[in-house]
Amino acid sequence: MNTDSTDGHEVLYRHILAGGQYTTLALTDGNESYALSLHYALDPEEDILYFLSDKGGVKLDFFRSDPFVCGTVILQEGISFSSVIFRGLVEVVHKPEQQERILALLRARDLPFRLFPEEEGKTRMFLKLVIDEISERTLS
Repeated sequence: MNTDSTDGHEVLYRHILAGGQYTTLALTDGNESYALSLHYALDPEEDILYFLSDKGGVKLDFFRSDPFVCGTVILQEGISFSSVIFRGLVEVVHKPEQQERILALLRARDLPFRLFPEEEGKTRMFLKLVIDEISERTLS
């Protein structure tokens, strides 16, 4: 992974990713762009972000056209804020055991959102993004 290496870089970007509530992903199909906001979970051992979404919508066309995305997470603490910008490839996670792990990581974050219960007619889609490049900024 490519980073803007400084002492404590990994500690800082993991702090921001652990504290943020959602990410905004920038997608493109080569002609148009699309922004998608999702809750996420950071893998505690690797530089991987996981997302849960419904299977509907135009995002699938964008992912199929170009799975390389850019995203950002902002963490506001008082009057200062920190942010990360990351890039990587998104892929759909199909294996049930991996999906269960993603659900456990999302539930552990205790975020104010619903997990698209199947009984409500939603069809869940699990996504994985291996972070290829990341940088962080803090403004006080």
